[in-house]
Amino acid sequence: MVAFDEDFAIGVELDAARAVLVLSEDLGIPVPGQELDAYKLLLQVATAWRETRGLYMGLDPLDDAVVQMRELPLAGLEREAASQCFMSFVNAARSGRQILASMKRDEAALTGPLDFIRA
Repeated sequence: MVAFDEDFAIGVELDAARAVLVLSEDLGIPVPGQELDAYKLLLQVATAWRETRGLYMGLDPLDDAVVQMRELPLAGLEREAASQCFMSFVNAARSGRQILASMKRDEAALTGPLDFIRA
């Protein structure tokens, strides 16, 4: 884990076999009654891989929490690029947490996947 403040830390795992760092963050559980909208956004994020620079999301199989992930190849990874990637990941996770928590049954769905991860 890498802690950014007392309320926010991201998981960092080395996948040595594939030579990548895997960043992960739990964004929370969808608001009851809004699961379908949340799941739709997850699928839209998956198709926006160019815009998200490889960010992907899914559901934790244990508690159905939305999980944001990104892989960083270690080959040629420079300190500045890694730092920028970490901060981009953190900003997207903070934004995603807020949006997921604020989804209400009577509110219109977000306009698209980039709204969900925009920092």
